[in-house]
Amino acid sequence: MTTLDHLITSRTLAKVIHHFCNFYQPLSIRQIARRIGEDAGNVHKMIQRLEKAGLVEKQGEGYEASYHAVESYAMECLRYLHSEQVKHNKLKESSNE
Repeated sequence: MTTLDHLITSRTLAKVIHHFCNFYQPLSIRQIARRIGEDAGNVHKMIQRLEKAGLVEKQGEGYEASYHAVESYAMECLRYLHSEQVKHNKLKESSNE
């Protein structure tokens, strides 16, 4: 397993990171889940991990809560993880050919 595999342990987490790197408006868990085509419960777990790491912030409470990427350093981290995931996927695809 590569270092990246340890960082991005699930397809859902990779999709959530991709979402935050490409969509800047705050959205609810359900909105993000619909947008990326994943289960809201799994998305919620992944967002909690990112929030705990200081990369995502929550606005509001309960069903009105929305999430967005923290500016500057956190966005750089998310973009880096996203670019590394893209590179990793391309390497896997080329090795399968």
